[in-house]
Amino acid sequence: MQHVAIKNENLEIFESIFAGAAMGILIANAEGVIVAINRFALSEFGYTENELVGKKIETLMPPQLLDKRIRNQEKYLEEWQNCTIGHGMDLFAVKKDGTSFPVEVSLGSFFKNGDRFAITFISNIAARVKARREFEKLQENPETEVHQRI
Repeated sequence: MQHVAIKNENLEIFESIFAGAAMGILIANAEGVIVAINRFALSEFGYTENELVGKKIETLMPPQLLDKRIRNQEKYLEEWQNCTIGHGMDLFAVKKDGTSFPVEVSLGSFFKNGDRFAITFISNIAARVKARREFEKLQENPETEVHQRI
């Protein structure tokens, strides 16, 4: 009986982590259909849970990247390796209102009841990209920036 209590306690802990994480987390099945998404991701994308669960993950991708995304998904589903996507490159996600924002994505996978699922961690890196661009601008012409600040 003690073993069951521990499992239930662990489930509550994992549900709390999923719900309270300060990054977007979504879970998709092997067909790329979203089966769960946390509150942070819903807030970032501007959707409700009912609007995304049951939809393809491509719903959150810019239309111009869909062909590449589908090819990458097929490759990932063949290999199922944990990986980070978007580090050092410009990768974007799309909000419900159609605006896009830069992201970094980490992928992992797990089995449940014999079915495989992908877990996706999504970080909005807009602030990091903005800071990098400002730094690069300063590096290009530091004298102009110093004069403007004085």
